[in-house]
Amino acid sequence: MPNINSYRISTETRIPSSAVLLASIRVNGEHYDILIVSDDAQQCSDNGIYWKGRTLSKFVLDAHFSGNNKFTLKETEYIIDSVKKYSKYSAAQREWQKHNTPNSKELYVFKQKGIYDNSNEGYELVNAAMYFPKKMQSITVPVYYKESEAKYFMNEESFVPLIKANGWPNVNLHFSDDSHGGTCWTSSLNEQSKLKMLGYSVQQANGMTDGERQSLLRTIIESELMTDAEIANHLEMLLHLNAGKPNFANACSYWRQDLEYVQTNFGDMRRQTCFYGTDGRATSSGSRNRTHIENNKPRNVTASERRTTQPARNTAQINMKNALMKRRTDLYNDLQEAAGLFNVFKRKHIRREISEIESELNKLG
Repeated sequence: MPNINSYRISTETRIPSSAVLLASIRVNGEHYDILIVSDDAQQCSDNGIYWKGRTLSKFVLDAHFSGNNKFTLKETEYIIDSVKKYSKYSAAQREWQKHNTPNSKELYVFKQKGIYDNSNEGYELVNAAMYFPKKMQSITVPVYYKESEAKYFMNEESFVPLIKANGWPNVNLHFSDDSHGGTCWTSSLNEQSKLKMLGYSVQQANGMTDGERQSLLRTIIESELMTDAEIANHLEMLLHLNAGKPNFANACSYWRQDLEYVQTNFGDMRRQTCFYGTDGRATSSGSRNRTHIENNKPRNVTASERRTTQPARNTAQINMKNALMKRRTDLYNDLQEAAGLFNVFKRKHIRREISEIESELNKLG
């Protein structure tokens, strides 16, 4: 049985501003008063004030909003004798009703769904507000969204840490072992990926710190050389392919840090959506300054915005172009040194990377 305080709420008790309800509970012949609040900062169990996310409070709310005056917790029966409602009662009841229905949206969880080479199909990262019963609250989660199918999905590498931290979301989950999910991402398996061509590396020999890697990722995204969705998906793929390999332990740790960085630090660029809306569409409230998926039309940018954003973008593109040109020069030097019969495959590898860099340089203009 939970260790609940035997404190009886009196008329002199100062009621917190986030008070939901006061429940008089009877268990094993003893009487208790529990004042449930929606703000965890206002809880004080010594005075019988409990946050709604705590186990006992959750059971009280579940029973009461379901129309029951009894519930069982850890094989012990509790009886709710009476309830007094406070200012946050209606809001808490609406939230409970909203997230305790069988009509939740569907979330598809893949072992690894590759969108790296097929972003034209309309995938993007959006911020989705999901309800987590264990936490008794909605939490904003970055998920992939495909508007043409009105479908949301996550890869296992992001989904597992999420449920470990917050419990299971109140959504209809579908799991798939399909590693391709109908898209083509085989070329992203190339040792020299687009992200690596742009200078990203977790190899200790290259000496990039966490801050340097993440600063580079921000520049790549803000310069629109890759989207946050493409980068997140590629990092998830690297984790999927290398997790559990002893010689990749450090690399996986860095990839995980960078994946979390990309997922959490570009929320202002993303559209916002709630899983429990009625139309299945993400709502546009972000500030992503590129062709918007909605209506497939570019977002109108004011002259003032162009004056303030274009110089920063041009500077970032110039820096990226210079980095690619330097890398190309280094590769040509490596190619000259890779003479002889035993370096035939190395030369082929270098030429392929040079070709990929030149392709990127052509895109930059």
